[in-house]
Amino acid sequence: MNYGDVTFNGDATYSTGNHKKLSMRPTLIAGNLRTNKPASVTVGCHAGYLMPIYSSDYELFFREYIAGRWDGTSNIIVSVICALNAAEDVGDHFKLQLSWENASTTGIISTSTTDVPVETTVATSRNSQYSVYKVQFTVAYATPNPDVTAGDHIAFRLRRLDATDPDITGDIIILDIIITYDVDKVFKST
Repeated sequence: MNYGDVTFNGDATYSTGNHKKLSMRPTLIAGNLRTNKPASVTVGCHAGYLMPIYSSDYELFFREYIAGRWDGTSNIIVSVICALNAAEDVGDHFKLQLSWENASTTGIISTSTTDVPVETTVATSRNSQYSVYKVQFTVAYATPNPDVTAGDHIAFRLRRLDATDPDITGDIIILDIIITYDVDKVFKST
């Protein structure tokens, strides 16, 4: 199906111009959820995790193998779909931090992480309770980790941090995480 400059290819890929994209959802490591921290919440038929500002135990862990179809030369984009759990003032802020580390399946797991914070401003007409936001993070291919390759195991940790004043007064509901790769292969190469 073709919608303007976006073509859906009948599988998990889509094209924008000359670039093909593959979107995947990583595995949530549910065993790392501490007793109701973060708490699971439901809003209608949407389910997610309530994220207050990080204080040693409010974090989510995800993992996946880097897609073998990835072109191996572009940034990997991680999108966090979240919502405000309360009405907020326009111009208030919230900050999420995605930490990541990859490991070759023949290598050693590192104890270090690459931390990528992104601050979001509450927008006009999107400040009511349950307003949805898409926060995007970049797993940079060339820096700081040029040895990211298809087939590597990649792990993520998501936290909410203090934002620039004024910070929102409520919490954030994490609804979904989507990882998008530029792809140049029809089948998995590794």
